[in-house]
Amino acid sequence: MNEPNGERGKRRCVTAYANELIAKAKNFCHSDGRLENTKTKTAIISIANLKAEDLSVLRQALQALPGVGKIDFSVERSVAVIDFDPSQSHIDDFLRAALKAGFQVL
Repeated sequence: MNEPNGERGKRRCVTAYANELIAKAKNFCHSDGRLENTKTKTAIISIANLKAEDLSVLRQALQALPGVGKIDFSVERSVAVIDFDPSQSHIDDFLRAALKAGFQVL
């Protein structure tokens, strides 16, 4: 392929820059495109006898706290997994919220 002098180099530079931007973007986005704060932490709290019918009550109690992002549950393992901004909440806040909502924290 015949290219004018310097065109190949420019194309390589643009490609390298694009790849760098994509790599940086992955630090800020989930695969589904939601933005993510790179300073989030994840808390895992064990809840005694967690049942599927309890999830909405526990989710509501945890989401009421500032800085809470994604919340997942594992009924099989009886745990709540909480992504949060540590500048706004602390794991003790989640433990208190679960206790206040009537759950036994292990």
